[in-house]
Amino acid sequence: MSDNLKTIRELAEELGVSKKKIHYQVSKLYGGIMSILWSGF
Repeated sequence: MSDNLKTIRELAEELGVSKKKIHYQVSKLYGGIMSILWSGF
């Protein structure tokens, strides 16, 4: 794995937010990307 990758826990601690908040934002971003792909741009 790349040294640039961080766990959700490490990222949350660095940003001063909860792991749940990170997970929510990533899920929201992923859902947005998938809806764009499914709509055919």
